[in-house]
Amino acid sequence: ATMYDDGTNGDSVSGDGIYTNSDTASNVTRRWILEPYPSGGSTFATPNSVSAVLVTVVSQWVDMEGNSRPVQLQSLINRRQFVQ
Repeated sequence: ATMYDDGTNGDSVSGDGIYTNSDTASNVTRRWILEPYPSGGSTFATPNSVSAVLVTVVSQWVDMEGNSRPVQLQSLINRRQFVQ
């Protein structure tokens, strides 16, 4: 899936270096957020300056009683794990 820095899908600011995407399948909405870590310093426009990436995945669905049920998972990935 293509990620966008457009201020949608959990990121309220366009052009801030936080990339997001979402989709819905089988009544489950999934949202991915990729953010350079620590925030405010580096961006994906200059990948050599990114020391780590904070990856957030949020899944949300509505249960049989009509209640929204979200689950969020975050992982901090060191640069050496994603740059070859």
